[in-house]
Amino acid sequence: MGQRRLFSPDIVGSDAFIDMPISSQALYFHLGMYADDDGFVNPKRVMRMVGTSEDDLKVLISKRFVLEFDNGVIVIKHWLIHNTIRKDRYHETQYIEQKKLLFIKENGSYTEDGNQMATIGLHSGNQMAPEVKLSKEKLSKSNTSIQHVDDLGIREVLDFWENTLQTKLSNNKSISYFPIKALIEHHGKEKVMGAILAIAQNISNRYFPAVNNPRDLENKWLQIMKSTSSNKIVEV
Repeated sequence: MGQRRLFSPDIVGSDAFIDMPISSQALYFHLGMYADDDGFVNPKRVMRMVGTSEDDLKVLISKRFVLEFDNGVIVIKHWLIHNTIRKDRYHETQYIEQKKLLFIKENGSYTEDGNQMATIGLHSGNQMAPEVKLSKEKLSKSNTSIQHVDDLGIREVLDFWENTLQTKLSNNKSISYFPIKALIEHHGKEKVMGAILAIAQNISNRYFPAVNNPRDLENKWLQIMKSTSSNKIVEV
């Protein structure tokens, strides 16, 4: 199991999360800390450790912050939004059969409803690259959306990322497209490309913020600016 676990403010800062009892919120954080690299965890063991009740877990299940399986194990629904595990550190869950029952929605969250998308799974050994197979209808809609992205210049930045950092980006829009879109809107395309170049130049610098995907870049933008000093970011 990895040593660090992250939580997205978009999830834990939402009204739905804050409206839950404090004890249920606390249980959620503990479950996230002890989850494996795919977001699966045995809740009974964690509940005994922290002294929370069955009712706290029932709240999380009813609010769909966690998904429950017949064997009692649960998975953090928004795990892929919270965490991206590097390929060289990723260890697949032991709950393989339960994992096969899951699908990944376009926003990056798990669901058991296969009607929402066609077959979607994770490449073995690499949580950073969800394999997405969309129906013709959804693929058509996706292509239209990507064309709009191209109009905004995001496709150019995504291509620059892959060529500069020599990494293939995830098809998951919440990990790749949307963060780049937000960064361009706030800082401009040239500044974002300059930041990507800075990442490439500091790839072996252990003191430079670790960035594995555009969502990391969005979340660590201020750290990167401080590490590089904004006046040293070259606008491409």
